[in-house]
Amino acid sequence: MNHLKHIFFDLDHTLWDFDKNCFETLTELYELHQMHSFNSFSCNDFFEAYTEINESLWKDYNAGIITKEIIRDKRFILTFNKLGLSEKFVPEKINEQFLSICPAKGNVFPFALEVLEYLKNKYQLHIITNGFKETQHIKLETSGLSKYFPIVINSEICGFKKPDVKIFDYAFKVTSATNSDSIMIGDDWDADVTGAMNAGMAYIWFNPKQKSNSFVPENEIACLSELYKVL
Repeated sequence: MNHLKHIFFDLDHTLWDFDKNCFETLTELYELHQMHSFNSFSCNDFFEAYTEINESLWKDYNAGIITKEIIRDKRFILTFNKLGLSEKFVPEKINEQFLSICPAKGNVFPFALEVLEYLKNKYQLHIITNGFKETQHIKLETSGLSKYFPIVINSEICGFKKPDVKIFDYAFKVTSATNSDSIMIGDDWDADVTGAMNAGMAYIWFNPKQKSNSFVPENEIACLSELYKVL
């Protein structure tokens, strides 16, 4: 790893703890809208259904099958459908409330800030994200991550999404990096790891949930603290 000069991080599910922030947000919305009155699902049920629907929609979004508008318009409707309720039971403005509350949550993965503090004097640190441009900067600010990343590459701004090699080419151009002196760290095998391989760069698969994969990764970590040894 001595040749590396640039580290590109994914944001959601890698540094910013989406699941924890999402669970806190959905808990607030569950209570706000008194969803217990439905007598059909718990707050945990609500979170699990939302997570499954949201991940499926995001997979389609990253593949270019659907737009972000479809994600925002459909995720709560589909979540309620999965929980056995029709669209008419979806609380009004719940999507807008989610988008207002969730990005302002500041939970990051264990050791994220400590590791970034360690890495900042050794490498140039950047973000490459497929997340929506209007929420990503809020997440970075409220979590204390923004000071480590003067350059954030956002798919909506550059016009290409991971794993498309074009977003990595764009990232190399704006950061003066190359594929040979850079490494990608992210949780999403399809977007981050495949994207890095498409771009001919090294990668570290962040796999805190210990997901199985048919392809043996060249570098894999379950906790960000492992980066002390790797980098």
